[in-house]
Amino acid sequence: MNDGLPTEEQLRRIERGVQRRIDRRRRTALRAAQAAVAVVLVVGGFALLRPTGGAPTTSSAGSGAAAASATGAPLVSVVCHGARTTTVRADAAGLPASALAACDAAVARFGPLAADGGSGASPAPHPSVPATAVVCRAADGDLHVFIDGGACRSHGMSPYSG
Repeated sequence: MNDGLPTEEQLRRIERGVQRRIDRRRRTALRAAQAAVAVVLVVGGFALLRPTGGAPTTSSAGSGAAAASATGAPLVSVVCHGARTTTVRADAAGLPASALAACDAAVARFGPLAADGGSGASPAPHPSVPATAVVCRAADGDLHVFIDGGACRSHGMSPYSG
């Protein structure tokens, strides 16, 4: 007599049912974790491989309005134009001379900006920014240095005046 207790066979069926539910939940959790890892890997891969789009700068002070020169004066972005273009940071207090000096440093560091076919390589020592270089201010306030002496007005800009 059982006295209302389950038989051996009933106990084995209950145990198998419980074990199946535990296994099913474990597999579901494992699949969710694998999917999350796959998503993180794909997003991380895109983040690592996407182009940055920024131009090289000659300042290690960083970007943003909070950047300052060694003298404590704020830095401004200056676009140096030639056969290719690069963006540099210049001391706002010493403009326009600091803009020309920053472009000169870019020439020394990154290669000629003047008519070099855009290769950026030069077997000879890097030339300085020529005396014909001009500093222009765009309508939005950005500063541009034209290495080849390009006229500001032909580019829709005005000559820089302190």
